[in-house]
Amino acid sequence: MLAVLVSLLAGCSALLHADAIRLCRSLAPVFNGPATPILVRRTDASRTVHGLLVVIAYSAAGGSEAGNAERRAVSCVFREGGPQGQLELTNLATEDGPVGEVRLHFLKRHWIDKGHAAANDPQPIALASPLVDVSTPVAGALQALLAGAPGVGLYALLAAAYALIYGLVGRINLAFGELAMLAGYGGFLGYWMAGGTTTGTAALAGALLVGIATAVVHGGALGRAVFDRLAARPGQHILIATLGLSIAWSEAARLSQGTGNRWLPPLSGGPIAIARADDMLVTVTAMGLAVPLLAALALLACRWVIHATAFGRAWQATADDPLAAALCGVDPRRTTGITMLLASVLTGLAGVLMLFFYGGVGHAGGIVIGLKALIAAVVGGIGSVRAAVLGALAIGVAEIIWSHLVSVSSRDLALVSALALILVLRPDGLFQRR
Repeated sequence: MLAVLVSLLAGCSALLHADAIRLCRSLAPVFNGPATPILVRRTDASRTVHGLLVVIAYSAAGGSEAGNAERRAVSCVFREGGPQGQLELTNLATEDGPVGEVRLHFLKRHWIDKGHAAANDPQPIALASPLVDVSTPVAGALQALLAGAPGVGLYALLAAAYALIYGLVGRINLAFGELAMLAGYGGFLGYWMAGGTTTGTAALAGALLVGIATAVVHGGALGRAVFDRLAARPGQHILIATLGLSIAWSEAARLSQGTGNRWLPPLSGGPIAIARADDMLVTVTAMGLAVPLLAALALLACRWVIHATAFGRAWQATADDPLAAALCGVDPRRTTGITMLLASVLTGLAGVLMLFFYGGVGHAGGIVIGLKALIAAVVGGIGSVRAAVLGALAIGVAEIIWSHLVSVSSRDLALVSALALILVLRPDGLFQRR
């Protein structure tokens, strides 16, 4: 499963050099007259022994010769490994030949470093070809769905983790949000340990491995220290213990990592337009597509584990009748331990994907998403993994619709009000059978 995730993220890494493409493209106006309209015809990017080579073929209106305008090009060579994962422009050439070192120096200092390049990008949004023409209301709804899809995927991963534990022992683990936060810190460490300055497949794989391992280690310790000791006791001992542990983890991260966030270099290029209306473009980023796709694959894998493996049969038997399962030879302690590890894997993946999508991690980053995922699991039916995931989808889509039609400021109030109403009318959840 991890290999599939790494390979999919590696496929997205083709867009990780979009910053270099964008910078090279923004140099085209330098070699043309002021306010000259520029139309990008072709973009090529490849690795060479000298670094990353980007070639932009374009045409510029107003040229002295019509044929000349169609044969213009600018090529850039970038050296990888700059500070904070940046790409350093080392060579520049046009259709007339290489640009000299002195001119390149002044160009970098007075055009690129002062922000003129970004402001003069002739194609600030990459265009998917061909674009789909839609109406303005459809474009607005599609943009809202694309913007909210990553959040829905993260909610679903954590909701499934909640359901795995609650469905087995009937207790809620309030530390999953902070466990995802710790996985984010682990992913940040793994990214730089694996050579994060190259923004390549090795760095993404390192972030996934270390992030998920961090969640598994802490989740396994939580299972041994809390669930093994308190699962058989009546009352809400586990709820209180996991709440205290979540506070301790958050404070430990604050004291050790500081109050600010840890930021990665940009992992995804600029927006890509996929549809257009009369007055707007519908855009999406590579990471905005990768997060919900990877979350869906992980949830499908979890479903396969529950329904097609010996552990899955043991989990279902213990969730249905612990005493009967124990009499049939199922070890409840072993089943609980494996369940905690599986839930930790899902939580760790959610934490690393949060790091990739938002670009950073902080000590308070797990509270909000942990609570929203818990609400989603309760709304769907926290005793069933399937129902909890459907609840996450319902909550995510409801947030998208509310934000699009009403207001973002009142969204969380509406979410909590809906939770209270559902607990009164359907205490078992919307999608769980009694």
